[in-house]
Amino acid sequence: MNDEAKSLWNRALEDLVVAEENLGNNHPNAAASQAYYAAFNAVSAYFALDGKFFVSHTGVEHALHKDLIKNGMIDKEI
Repeated sequence: MNDEAKSLWNRALEDLVVAEENLGNNHPNAAASQAYYAAFNAVSAYFALDGKFFVSHTGVEHALHKDLIKNGMIDKEI
C-alpha cells in the first residue's frame, strides 16, 4: 500500500470511529456527515492504490461510477 492510500485509509477509519461516537451520543446528523467522509476517504484510498488521485468529491463520484459500478464491481443499489 502506498503512503497516500495508507493515509486516506487511516482517515477513513478515524472518520468511522467519530461517526460511531456521534451516533452513540445522539448526534445523527454529525454521524451521517462523518460516515460520508469515511466512505469518501475509503474510496479515495482504493483509487490511490492505482495512483489515481482526485481534487474534488465529484471526481471521486465519477470514478466510482465509471470504474466500479458500471463494471459491476459494486452493485449500483449500494
